[in-house]
Amino acid sequence: LPISQICSSCLFWRKTGRAPQLSMSDKSVSLESALELLQSREVPVELSLFSQKLGPEGVEKLCEALEEDTRVQSLNLCMNKLGNKGMPPVVRLVQKNQTLTSLDLQINKIGYGGAAPFFVVLQRNTSLTSLNLSSNELGMRGAGELAKVLNINTSLLELSLDYNELGPEGATVLAEDLCRNKALRSLRARGNAIGKMGAASMAKMLKQNSTLSLLDLSSNDIQEAGA
Repeated sequence: LPISQICSSCLFWRKTGRAPQLSMSDKSVSLESALELLQSREVPVELSLFSQKLGPEGVEKLCEALEEDTRVQSLNLCMNKLGNKGMPPVVRLVQKNQTLTSLDLQINKIGYGGAAPFFVVLQRNTSLTSLNLSSNELGMRGAGELAKVLNINTSLLELSLDYNELGPEGATVLAEDLCRNKALRSLRARGNAIGKMGAASMAKMLKQNSTLSLLDLSSNDIQEAGA
């Protein structure tokens, strides 16, 4: 399926039918409130700590409390200044907690160093179905490690990689493993400067992948030749 048939204006493509959607709580709570909630009987299924400036120390406290919790299914840690030093607790959480199905880590400057160990654990994770890693400076190397996840993981359904500096090479390596992936339904990769080379790789992938139902490649400097 040529990229031009996806959508000539925004490069947003969707097959008939919708990928499973997981709602996210609109109310953000502080670390202290979250820890109190986890000790109470009435724990929300969706827990959002959006922009609470947790940092490495704060996220470690939160993840320790969540490791054995079987009630929280959706966790939003967007904009919490985690950096690569804040990822080890998240890695342990994903490794131990089998209830969490949705995780939002966007805008945390995780980088390749923080993401690589996370991707190793994610390969064998069977609970996460929705993952947002947008704006985390993953780069081409991060795309290479993530490709390994897509080649093994069979539970991840929704993946967001917007604005991660993937480039043409990163998009190509992802496309190669997406050819073999039979689980992912939704992939968003806006603003990654994949160019016509990356677009061509994704178009080739769509000819072989019959599972992906949503692909968003908008804002990627894709020229007419690549479209």
